[in-house]
Amino acid sequence: MNAPITCPECGAHHSVATQTCGCGHKFTETSPKAPEEPSGQPKEPPAEPPISIDLPFDIGKPLATSYAVSPACPKCGSSDYQAVKSKAMVAYASDRECRVCGTRYTPPTPFWARMVFGVIGLAAMGVGVCLLFRVLIGKGHALSVIADIAVIVVGFACLYKAATK
Repeated sequence: MNAPITCPECGAHHSVATQTCGCGHKFTETSPKAPEEPSGQPKEPPAEPPISIDLPFDIGKPLATSYAVSPACPKCGSSDYQAVKSKAMVAYASDRECRVCGTRYTPPTPFWARMVFGVIGLAAMGVGVCLLFRVLIGKGHALSVIADIAVIVVGFACLYKAATK
């Protein structure tokens, strides 16, 4: 590998690290080539990148937004924005990014959605409490306590979503 190289123009001998000969000829770096594949054998096609599959909408996403909730930019007050995909599990509108200052924020939950969550939450809490009360007075089945508590928790979560943000 350290064999001297010969300038094709003047015939002078140089070390391998020489880049330019005294006559002005520039040596190009040559890298050793990989051995050719024998003919007759098919070459393997290049590996394809793995397929990317998006997770379902709720896996790994936070329940609520981590950004400020405001109808306009909370930093500068501008209403000029660009819609960006929300990172929250439940979102009725895209998050917004202010075109003036670049602040990301979330629009408030619409009134109709708050009402829907409130009605569902109150109904679930009412049904859960009634079923749990039936168990406590001895008219319901004792094994239904877990389901009754689950219904109450779902109702509480709906009421929480209706009351916040």
